[in-house]
Amino acid sequence: MSNLPKQLNSNTPNIAIEERRAKPRRRASQVIAAIALLTTISTAPARANDQGWTTEQTGSVIKHSRFSATAKGFRTDSIEAGYSVVAEAPLWKFFMFNDSSKLYFPFNTTPGHVTAAASTSLLRATMLRNNTESVWSKAYQSKSLGHPMTVWRTSPKDKKQASGYNVLELWTANDIPISSAVGQFGYAVNGYPKELLNIPIHLYLVHADGARETLMTTKAIKPAMLPASLFKVPKGYKLARNEMEVVMNTQDLTNILDGIR
Repeated sequence: MSNLPKQLNSNTPNIAIEERRAKPRRRASQVIAAIALLTTISTAPARANDQGWTTEQTGSVIKHSRFSATAKGFRTDSIEAGYSVVAEAPLWKFFMFNDSSKLYFPFNTTPGHVTAAASTSLLRATMLRNNTESVWSKAYQSKSLGHPMTVWRTSPKDKKQASGYNVLELWTANDIPISSAVGQFGYAVNGYPKELLNIPIHLYLVHADGARETLMTTKAIKPAMLPASLFKVPKGYKLARNEMEVVMNTQDLTNILDGIR
């Protein structure tokens, strides 16, 4: 015979019944929580654009380019050539890509590296045409395009070589900072001051006879809200075999050939 009582005491809780009653309540709570989560996700704002600056630049070496920067990203577009260079925080790895060929390649930022991007390599070649080791120093303060400027000038490291020396003059905007990684990019690729932490605005070559040559000048500086996607290689672009393949079939290839003739 079973030792179980024939009838449960009315004060004894029926565990099976309570469990069945609890399950619908738990399911309802789970559904409400899931709906609340989905509502939160669906109504959460997308990442806002970041405050930054764009500049439109021209010159004897850099024909027409656009520079865009925020605290989190950097981009420069060579308009005629059709290629761009981008980088973004936190890694600050630089890539060049071509919208026509849809190819990209890591941009070598080793100091002194001769890149296939002619407007960049020729700029550095022009800056180094003195064939004299130079040093940058801050010369004076000025204004341009409504912004306060620091003017940097080069001088020969060996003062005995000052005769016939061509001075490079770089204007940078005091109120438009750039990341140290972008500053190092400018130093490595273009030969700008190693301490550069503000956006370059004008670059002149002052010949020994006093004549000035405009290597790069800025036509406009505009504040802008810039999306994070601006500083990325577009999706679907393929890795090129080398830098040259990225700039092939662009006007920049003509510049390259002109530069080595």
